[in-house]
Order: sequence, then structure tokens, then C-alpha cells
Amino acid sequence: MNDANNPPSYYVLEKEPIGDLRDLAVLGRRPMIPGIDFMAGERFDPTIAIPQPLRYELNPEAPGEMPWFFKAGGPLMHDRMVEALRAAGVDNIDVYDALVVDPDDGSEWTDYKAVNIVGLVAAADMTKSIIDTSDSARLITTKFEKLVLDPAKAHGLLLFRLAEKVSAIIVHERVKAEIEARKIGPLGFIPPEKWFGAI
Repeated sequence: MNDANNPPSYYVLEKEPIGDLRDLAVLGRRPMIPGIDFMAGERFDPTIAIPQPLRYELNPEAPGEMPWFFKAGGPLMHDRMVEALRAAGVDNIDVYDALVVDPDDGSEWTDYKAVNIVGLVAAADMTKSIIDTSDSARLITTKFEKLVLDPAKAHGLLLFRLAEKVSAIIVHERVKAEIEARKIGPLGFIPPEKWFGAI
């Protein structure tokens, strides 16, 4: 059990581990809907119609194995990954049917969901993190040379976007354990201090 003397571990979620050299497919064209922003960490305006399914295309110039998780464009997560999140207790996601198409050969995948993560949390420990001081931004796109999280600021939330750097999707150790127990992966669960996407 976690307590003040043994806070939970948090990780930055990426589609591959550090050092993984597999070629993974990359998204190309993706839907653009006025008023819909998957990076905002907020529920969408219910008056805005969202197509079902949302149509995505793979980038034909970056062929590779289909990953469990596309960070861009939603993110997109495989159905089994969404099931694992929910089994771990994650309740702050809204999911939308997605269709992924290979424009080269017409192959289609219908077993992915576009996932809106509802939760934008300022959980960076700015006294221990190292930031690029030449950049005036301090929220949304902070340039970290080293990212350190303060678990207390996450208040036990299992999944959220980092308010200081919204491209960072943060997961609790319970989520990591559930995904790994279901043999989903490999995925990248990167310790914040080693996160290669901080800048």
C-alpha cells in the first residue's frame, strides 16, 4: 500500500520502451473536428457531432508493425488496452470508435478506440525538474531538460495529461501492472526523469 513514506510510482506512457528498435506504424492523416481537442484534458462539448467511427490513415512512408498505442491523434488505443485501463480502475476516459486504414493496400483495423483523457494535472515538481529557462512557457508546452513528478500532486489519479506538458500522458503504477499482467505490449512506461520526449 502507498502512503506518504511510500508514494506511488508514475510513468510517462509511450508506444515503445526506451531502446526498442522495432519499426512501428505511424499515423498520417487524422480527423480534424472544429472544437474538438484531444490534448485539452476536458470533456468534449456534447453539442459537437463526432463522426463514428473516426477515420485515421497510416503514414505510407513509415510502414511497420501496428502498435498497441498511437500517441498522436487521440491517442488511439487497442481495445484490449482500453479494457486494461478500465480493469485497473481508470474512469476518466471517453472513448470513440476508430477506423484505421492503410492507404497503400486498403487494409482496415476496427479494434482501436480514440481516447479522450479527461484530466489535466499540474504534477511536475518544479523545484526538482530542470527546465529550459530560455522558454517563457510554464504550462502546456514547458521544455523540460529533466522532468520530476510530485506524486502527491496527482492525488492518486490513475491516468492524466501533465498540465505543464500536455503531450505527456502519465500513468499510475497500478495501470502499468494491469497492462503488463495482460501481456499487452511491449509499451513504454518511462520513468519521468528518463523521459526522452520532455523537450
